[in-house]
Amino acid sequence: MKEEDSIDKLEGRILELIGICETISKDNELLKNDQKLLRQEFMAQREKNKMAREKIEQILAKLDSIQS
Repeated sequence: MKEEDSIDKLEGRILELIGICETISKDNELLKNDQKLLRQEFMAQREKNKMAREKIEQILAKLDSIQS
């Protein structure tokens, strides 16, 4: 009986570990998707900042030419 109990206990632990691995795998996939989305948002914001900077530089250049 003891050997059978040990095997059942081991089987239960293995099933538990499989469940944990599946959960971790799903969480990892979600995190990868979140990271991809954040990277895309970051790049879009970076481009907007670049365009805003260029526009401000143009405005400042016009102001300088007006004052001269």
